[in-house]
Formats: sequence, structure tokens, C-alpha cells
Amino acid sequence: MKLTFIVFWIAFLGFNTTSIAQPQPLDLVSQAIGAIQDNFYDTAYGKVSDWERLKFEIFKQTDESNDAYQGINNLLDSIDDTSLRFLKKQQFNTFFKELITGEHIGLGLPELLSVDIDSETGDLIIIAPLYGSPAFNAGLRPRDKILTVNGQSTKGITIQEAMKLLRVAENKKVKLRIERNDRELTIKVKSKKVEPFQFPFYQTVEYKKQKTGIIWLQQFSQGTGLRISEIVKNMETEGVASIILDLRHNPGGLIKEAQIVAGLFLGEKPMAFTSSKNSAIKMLASTSAKQFDLPLTVLVDEGTASSAEALAGVLQYYKRAKIIGTKTHGKGLIYDFYGLEDDSVLVMPVGRLRMLDHRDVLTKGIKPDQIFKTKKTFKLHKSYKKDPLLKFVVKATYNN
Repeated sequence: MKLTFIVFWIAFLGFNTTSIAQPQPLDLVSQAIGAIQDNFYDTAYGKVSDWERLKFEIFKQTDESNDAYQGINNLLDSIDDTSLRFLKKQQFNTFFKELITGEHIGLGLPELLSVDIDSETGDLIIIAPLYGSPAFNAGLRPRDKILTVNGQSTKGITIQEAMKLLRVAENKKVKLRIERNDRELTIKVKSKKVEPFQFPFYQTVEYKKQKTGIIWLQQFSQGTGLRISEIVKNMETEGVASIILDLRHNPGGLIKEAQIVAGLFLGEKPMAFTSSKNSAIKMLASTSAKQFDLPLTVLVDEGTASSAEALAGVLQYYKRAKIIGTKTHGKGLIYDFYGLEDDSVLVMPVGRLRMLDHRDVLTKGIKPDQIFKTKKTFKLHKSYKKDPLLKFVVKATYNN
């Protein structure tokens, strides 16, 4: 089953909404059509056979109904690409708060980072529940397929409709019927306050009188690159001989932070290709000077996605790190926000990510140099010895 997931790489420079009193419906529709025509990465416009005719029909419908939102939704329905989304002002405010600040009332399943729609089957899929959130603590895992929410089927559902079901008031329970490895399970999750994303979890461990620094990154948020630099410098002072960068259950985040982290270990080098409108090819590059030469191992799993995949992929390409774990999730679309005059927003894929060896992240993910599978669910422990993969890597580092 091919899953088309979203990579959370948002170019904020293009996002600027300006409130204007009572914009005309035709103006809003025109803005939406223009944004899609100029920026949507799919030049075929999804399943549209005649783009010019569709535009004419949408303008006509809007003129007759005087309803901009209906016109925009009809436009998106015709394109029929689950990665292209339209959010009203309040919907976007909620979405943005979950995505950027992290602090919110909910289950720990923010859209783009933690849940998405399979573009081929329409299945509602979990990418990676936020660590420590109600969803994580209830036992939800990457690649779980959500079949029903409180008894309501998710078959054919849009991500906006799904989020209405998943966003509930504090202390309210949500009953999920999921499919995992061809087996159906019922899981109940209680909505609670989800705390802001924390700085990386890290520790220094010792094995055979050799010290190893372990850093687990929950996601790439503002300041992650600087924080990683500080942590590794401190570890060097402590005398560590190697670093383990743990990207398991990391659903992505800000690409600029992943570029900074890559630079810390690589220096300024080409990182990946992005193909965008009219097949234009742009190069992403690491963006900081090299600071560390310590041996590096990167851990990944099926909850490793988007920016985390890009980081693992470029470190693997340059043979700067050994990648160990299971194949990553496969999220390879680059997103931007386009605000309309009434502060509603189009969330739009503007490019597709490929690694320097032309691997398509969207369909291939990142395959580890060494596969390591475990039946244990990912969880942070005070002792690395309780984590099968960490225990294996620490021992292997000094036994070779």
C-alpha cells in the first residue's frame, strides 16, 4: 500500500494574511485559484482534465451562490488531492497552535505531524503520536489506521472532517477503532493539555570505560539546531567518544532547523533536491559550519518522517553516520501557507523532496544501513539498557 504523507516543511516567508472588511466572494475564489495555479506542485492539478474550464465553472458557481467557501471547496474537490487543504480562520488558528507552539488541549494528534490521509485509499493514518501525549500513552503507534472515531467511520473522510472528530474538549474521551498489522483494536483516548515541545532529551552513558552521548529529538522546532550544538559541546567536554542521534518517533518539523543540525556534522553541503512548479529543481543545503567530528550513529523507525528523514538521508549519503533501525515513514511534500483576504488559508504542497542520490522520500522513505527490529514499543528510559536498540548500538560501537 502506497501512502502519501505530508512533510512538515513550511516556508513562512510566503505567509502573510491581511484582514480586509467583507472581501467579495469572487475575489477570494480568484485568490485561491491564483495561488494554486502559481504554486501547487502538481502541474496536472490532480484529477482535473480541463483546468481552464474548471476555473470558469467555479467562477460561475460562486457568482450564482455568492458563497466563496463553497466555490473553493468545489475547486479542491475537483482537484481531489488530499494534500491540498483549505482552512477557515478559526480552523487555521487551531491548526497553527498545535503545529507550532505545541501547547494545546487535545489527544496529541496534530494534523500534518501526527495524522494524515492516504491519498490512494482515503485511510486515516497515524504518522507518530506526540511523545508523552494522551494518544502516545494510550498505545497508538505509527502507521495505525483509524477506522472509526466514536463509532463514525473514517472511510472517505477528509482531514478537516477527521480533525473535527479528533479535536474534543478537555477530559472528553474519544473511542478509536484502529487497524494494526491486519488486526483490529479499540483504543480510548482522553483529551488533556498537551505541553509545549521540550528541548531534546539527552544523556551520557558509559560502556567499557568509553562514554557515549545519546540525544533524542522529539521534533524540529524553533531553536533545535542551537540546542543540539550546545548539547554536543557539553558532551565533548565530558569526554564522549561518540554520539547517538535518536530520530525515532520524530515526525519532522521546521526544515531550517534540520538544515542547521546537518551542518553541525557535515558543514555547508548540498542536502536534497526539491522539484516544484513547472518541474523547477531547487537545492536544499545544510546551513551551518561543521563543528563536530565525533563518530555518529542515527536511529530511525517508521515514526521518523519529513525533516527527520531528510537529516537521516543526507548523513547517510555522505557516509557521515550509520543509520540503524527500520525504514522511515515516507513523507516527501514541501508545504507553504497562502492566506486569503479574510484570513482563511490554503495549506498547499509546493514541492516534492528527493535525496541527492535521487531517492524519492515520498515513495521510498529512508532505508537504514542496518535493520534492527524489536517488538517493544518506543519509549524513553532512564537506563539505555532497557531500550533494545540503544543497548545494541552502544555495545556495537565499542565491540567492533
